[in-house]
Amino acid sequence: MTDPGETNGGKRAPADEVPYRVGPWECVGVVAARWNAEVVDGLVDGAVRTFAQAGFAPVRRLELRADATGWRWTQGVGGPELTPKSHDEHEALWRSTHVVLVHVPGAWEIPLAVDWLFAKEPRVLGIVAIGVVVRGRTAHFDEVLRNASEGCARVQRRSRLPVAHAILGVDDLEQARERSGPGPGNRGREAALAALHMMALRKFFGIQRR
Repeated sequence: MTDPGETNGGKRAPADEVPYRVGPWECVGVVAARWNAEVVDGLVDGAVRTFAQAGFAPVRRLELRADATGWRWTQGVGGPELTPKSHDEHEALWRSTHVVLVHVPGAWEIPLAVDWLFAKEPRVLGIVAIGVVVRGRTAHFDEVLRNASEGCARVQRRSRLPVAHAILGVDDLEQARERSGPGPGNRGREAALAALHMMALRKFFGIQRR
């Protein structure tokens, strides 16, 4: 059942206490769309900082090279490129990473990347999906937003792993900026808290991933 406060303008106060503490081999993911990067970057920062409070660090970003010749790792957001020289070194990067940040072209592509990240890395126990869809800037606004939301929900049910929703549907970028700035109102932070809460609940119930 949907909380009326979520749809009628009410505000939820996220818990001050981060409800999870990372285990030695555990990992989380952030899948973020590139469209409206000025706002998306603030949401990503909110999510990553919240995951770090629970002990999920370091953060490494995986992205396709501009010339599409392969993938590259960078340290953190906008950090130096990491250059594994062998398959073993590449796999060691995976094993030593606690937050994997993956960028995709737009909100439409988010659910597939979420699905692939769960399939690639069994250590990933939860993902935050981040995007900003602006009415008027995006053709088929409702269709794009619905596909992203419903697609993430399907992956969540199929995998039995939480996919927290920080895909904003807004009328203009100013609305998105209000939800992506520093502080407790950052929707990336709220989504990371939700993911951590559901990860803790899954652990309590002893639910196995599919």
